[in-house]
Amino acid sequence: EVEIQLGEIGEFTTIKVKAEDGSSTTTYKIKFSRAKSKNSRPAAIYLNGEKFAGFSGYSYNYDVELPFSTTQAPEITVEKAEDEQTVEVSTCTPDCVAKVKVTAADGISTSEYTFNLSVGKLTDNTLKDILVGGKSLEGFKPNTTTYTVYLPAGTTETPAIEAVSAYEEGLQQIEITNNGFSAPSTIVVTPPAGQSRTYKINFKIQQSSNS
Repeated sequence: EVEIQLGEIGEFTTIKVKAEDGSSTTTYKIKFSRAKSKNSRPAAIYLNGEKFAGFSGYSYNYDVELPFSTTQAPEITVEKAEDEQTVEVSTCTPDCVAKVKVTAADGISTSEYTFNLSVGKLTDNTLKDILVGGKSLEGFKPNTTTYTVYLPAGTTETPAIEAVSAYEEGLQQIEITNNGFSAPSTIVVTPPAGQSRTYKINFKIQQSSNS
């Protein structure tokens, strides 16, 4: 004679078998449980609170270029795909390799994502100021490249031109050509990365007002 008592998931289901003599019995117990997820892929990854655009749970290596002059690595946070996933995030300096490890609910399956962090080179090709004869160029704006400077009547030589960079010396390559009155004088600013910018200064003599 067989008697079965079904239990809920996580509880025992019992099977009691009674022999023909009516007195001998054997009881079997079976506990059913749900298998834990093997999914170790996160839903999303964020750098400094912004969703990392190129992320895919099936791609494991990423190159991330940080803005020039960055001094701290971005904070990396992970949005889990399942609550029972566990996450480990390594920390490092801006020029380094950061790692994100996600472990599935089963405690066995893992996915590891590598972020190769690097600081980008300077691309700014603008100047902070231009000095003409030791004084700031009137009306100077970093993105305006052509200027006209009027000199007093009787001037025979053009004043000295100086370029003022917003960055430490040597970071921007600056070439100044003072062409006098024959052609526009130029300042060519070349950053380590990106295109050059040329500022042009036209020197003109004011007409005499002597009547």
